Amino acid sequence: MNVQISFDDLIREEDGKVTLPDASRGKVYKIPDDVWETRCKFCVHKHAEENASIPMDVVYRPMYSHLIPCRIMTVSHPNEKPGECMSFAPKPDTYGICETCKHNNIFADGFCLKKDHAEQRRVFFGQSYNGGERLQDYYGRHRLSVCDDYDPK
Repeated sequence: MNVQISFDDLIREEDGKVTLPDASRGKVYKIPDDVWETRCKFCVHKHAEENASIPMDVVYRPMYSHLIPCRIMTVSHPNEKPGECMSFAPKPDTYGICETCKHNNIFADGFCLKKDHAEQRRVFFGQSYNGGERLQDYYGRHRLSVCDDYDPK
């Protein structure tokens, strides 16, 4: 089987626009549609307007960067939990989570300045980052949760 392609086939310029090469060959990355619709629209890693199947060999090529749906597509783990992306990092203006609540404070005990706040409910799963147990708890759980005392900044 001959899998060699020409440079022209790889670039496929049409009307001066770069298009993605054929995604039917080799390893391909694609964000599941349920994750694309529910998580990607709130994520800082979202990079393109449409979800697409991306051949592995072009994921990090600069000429295709405007067509790649996720900046960290190869390490995002969107298939670990149905409907969740385990690398989800919300935009700073995402409404309805503790990260955008005026009572949120990473330096406070329990990360909330409101006394006797209501019980938290997890809204999203996402990045937990490295670091001590406290940082992992804040970035992995607290900032992606919400309680009944939510008050936007």
